[in-house]
Amino acid sequence: MSGDASFLEEGIATYSSREEARGAPLAQRLFSVTGVEDVFMTPQFVTVSKEPGAEWSQIKPEVETILREYLEAA
Repeated sequence: MSGDASFLEEGIATYSSREEARGAPLAQRLFSVTGVEDVFMTPQFVTVSKEPGAEWSQIKPEVETILREYLEAA
């Protein structure tokens, strides 16, 4: 992982659907995880919110894998 890796070039971004995340490959991948409701991104961090009734135990491993792969490729 590069020490310069970031999730977003600058500013903040909020997505509430896969359609809103067009042009944001990382956010689109996160929406591929069943139960993801919102994605909030800054250069330093990503916050993922789940849908009501979704279980973190199902979402968390997939989200962590996507973020790890993203950072390793950066």
